[in-house]
Amino acid sequence: MVDKGLNRIFWGFFFILVNININNFDMVPDIAGFIFFAFAFKDLEEYSTFFKEAFKYNGYLIIISALSIFNVQLSGDSIMTAKWLIMFAVFVVSLVLRLKMVYSLFMGLKEMHNSKFYGELAAGAEERWQKYKTLIILNLFTFVAAFIPLINIMYILALLVISIIYLVNTLRYINSCRDAYSGY
Repeated sequence: MVDKGLNRIFWGFFFILVNININNFDMVPDIAGFIFFAFAFKDLEEYSTFFKEAFKYNGYLIIISALSIFNVQLSGDSIMTAKWLIMFAVFVVSLVLRLKMVYSLFMGLKEMHNSKFYGELAAGAEERWQKYKTLIILNLFTFVAAFIPLINIMYILALLVISIIYLVNTLRYINSCRDAYSGY
């Protein structure tokens, strides 16, 4: 059951961290990742109460992701229209829920690893969480960097590289967890 849950976490992260949009159509939809997470949290809930907490936040994210499939366009609207304010509120709520879900996920992994005396993997869960927070903060600064010529391009390229590194390292970490729990 643990191996199955960790495999689902792997694919959940893949879907939520990879964003490929073509003509405003998300080729790798976040909702698929949140569905993988939902099944993973059910698989792992007996190992940590954090997984139950993550499941709750994840449920809201599934609903928000399902609604965002329609990608409402705001171009041409002034900044203070009701539609813009609603979209901004949904963005903030989604961001907070995502932070809480990912925090609970990594703390659940940390608790699970500590119960099996896998100290290195437990430390890795904490590290993945800290780096995820940093990545979110860097993404938020994109809005500021967008208004600074030349820096905006360099910043976005650097952020892309950092995001890819985070994705690869997180997927490697999950693979290490799967290896440690193979057969469970």
